[in-house]
Amino acid sequence: MRRMFPKKKSKLAPLGKAIAAAKVLLDFRDGKLDTKQAGLILREQIGLQWTVLTAAQYLTGKEAMDALTELPQGWTEGKWTRERMMEAIVFANLFCAQAHPSGSSLSAGAMVASFKPEGEIGKLLAKFQTTNNGAK
Repeated sequence: MRRMFPKKKSKLAPLGKAIAAAKVLLDFRDGKLDTKQAGLILREQIGLQWTVLTAAQYLTGKEAMDALTELPQGWTEGKWTRERMMEAIVFANLFCAQAHPSGSSLSAGAMVASFKPEGEIGKLLAKFQTTNNGAK
């Protein structure tokens, strides 16, 4: 039986999807792309229905984190480095933990809860921010 709405999958392997998502998410964070531009790039490179939120959610998942952490030390692709890919994982977890106005998580990724304000990393980030603002 033919499906009414065929499932479209990305032709990219997990590493390709993770790298594309990381690049777009960091460029979005840094103000180099708006949501429309980011979505267009993601859909061109990865496939249908990808957005900034999808990229962040994907990067909080095991498949993407495993793929990016397996990049060899010293890996580069133009201005992109393995360290920047790790930065994207951290930002994606923070984004998914704290971006929703109601405080709800935007992803069920294993590390997201620790990035919530009451989570281990969230508390550490708050303490760091307080220390850098001169308060004790």
